This record gives sequence, C-alpha cells and structure tokens, in this order.
Amino acid sequence: MRKSYHICVSGGDEVIFRSDADYYHAFNCLALACHESESSLLAESIMSTHSHTCARTEAPEFLVNKFRYAYARYFNNKYKRLG
Repeated sequence: MRKSYHICVSGGDEVIFRSDADYYHAFNCLALACHESESSLLAESIMSTHSHTCARTEAPEFLVNKFRYAYARYFNNKYKRLG
C-alpha cells in the first residue's frame, strides 16, 4: 500500500548543490529514483544544503537510497571527492 512521505536529504553542514548543473542533476536523480521505485513525486524542493521531497511510495528507503547513491556518485566525481 502506498503512503505519503516527507523525505529530507541533507549534506550536514556542507553545501551539496553548488551550481545550476548540480540542481538539474539532483532533480534528474530524484526523477529516476521515483521511476525505479514506482513512486509518485508530489512535491520537491532542492536547496543548497538539503532537499525536501514529498512522495507516495511503498518503499521510501529504496527511493532515498537510489537518490542519494546516484547524486553522491555524481558529486564525488565532479568535485574530486572520495566517499
């Protein structure tokens, strides 16, 4: 059964969305995570240090993990970070 969830993803004190390209890529990662988890994206807000998502899903952990993993790979590669 699908339920609605408010999901917050944070980079702690670090700025994780630094450029327009970062915002666009984050939204694409979120859209792909919603597709792969068969979730419906109801609302989203991506700010420099965190993001808020409202989604209807049966698997909120899977949705969050797909989004975080995809964006972390992009971020670490772009900014030459390890993690």
